[in-house]
Amino acid sequence: AASVAEQIVRHSGLQKGYCLVLDSGDGRLAFEIARRTEMRVIGIESNPAMVARSRERLKSAGLYGSRVAIHHMPAGGVLPYQDYTMNLVVCERLLTEGKLPTASAAAVSRVLRPHGGEVALVASDRLSAGRLDSWAREALPAWKVETRDGLLWGVARRETLPGAGQWSHQYADPANTACSGDALVEGALEIQWWGRPGPRKMVDRHQRTSSPVLAGGTLYMSGLNKIIAADAYNGTVLWERAVPDSLRLFVSKDCSNMAAAEDVLYVASGKQCLALDSRTGQVGREFRIGTFDDGVSRQWGYVAWTEDVLFGSAVREEEARRRLTPDSWQFGYLDNARLVCSDELYGFDRHRGEQLWARRSDNGVFINSAI
Repeated sequence: AASVAEQIVRHSGLQKGYCLVLDSGDGRLAFEIARRTEMRVIGIESNPAMVARSRERLKSAGLYGSRVAIHHMPAGGVLPYQDYTMNLVVCERLLTEGKLPTASAAAVSRVLRPHGGEVALVASDRLSAGRLDSWAREALPAWKVETRDGLLWGVARRETLPGAGQWSHQYADPANTACSGDALVEGALEIQWWGRPGPRKMVDRHQRTSSPVLAGGTLYMSGLNKIIAADAYNGTVLWERAVPDSLRLFVSKDCSNMAAAEDVLYVASGKQCLALDSRTGQVGREFRIGTFDDGVSRQWGYVAWTEDVLFGSAVREEEARRRLTPDSWQFGYLDNARLVCSDELYGFDRHRGEQLWARRSDNGVFINSAI
């Protein structure tokens, strides 16, 4: 189980999220995957004696409850998990006994996460490639069976759900349409997940900070001068990092501090905009506002992107609402509260970092909430 777990982790590239171990047996594969990743591992097993044995084994290793859980599910039962929650699905009995999973491929497909969720089933030499292939050929479109290092592998990686939308900007997109374009959501809604990050690191809702944005299956939340990235399908916190001077208050009279693309998050930080890698949160590129000769300090205001262009603006620091104070509520709740405006707009090549153009407002302003 150790060498197979090593190969599964290496081939999948997954380190965080949820792993489901079908027919988990004595818990060895669950144990080995937990040792090699930061994933929460859930095993399902129909044999009560095996459930008890694996729980004791994992408890002795200090993993049970905190990192690994074993659930008893009678043969033929329905997987008791929300749709799209599992980042990785494996099977122990297939490896040790050469028997196909008791769960159907359709059931596995239901719980497999879009945007890169992976099934990696490794079989002993007691099972033929044809039987493994037929198990999932119809339920998992990307399913393929191959031989690696003398073992039979059945693998599938799930792509984006057809018809799924995105919410990449404060109001869905750069056009402020407030429409994600999602064709899947219907009237009845269910809770997908709850839990972290919780309120402690977040801005109080009465301060009306930026809404979360979503792209590529990752949900980005703006906290107290920090950004938190979570798996949109199961809530796993992927990374968080401090971003100085990124706080935004009362965006209804201003604009958001961030915009998300498939592989990068753009977030305003003081006088610059940072491009953060969606997987790690590391800074990949920095963009800066222009210089002014009037002695007035300015910060990066507007953030948006479309195709290859990143858009930004310069806002006077004295006009920006970036700090929590006992009186900051007045900026959002009084009818005569001023709108936050910018006096220069920018366009950058978002891949190369080059400034493409700048437009300064000589006799007026750009209203941030209307850009």
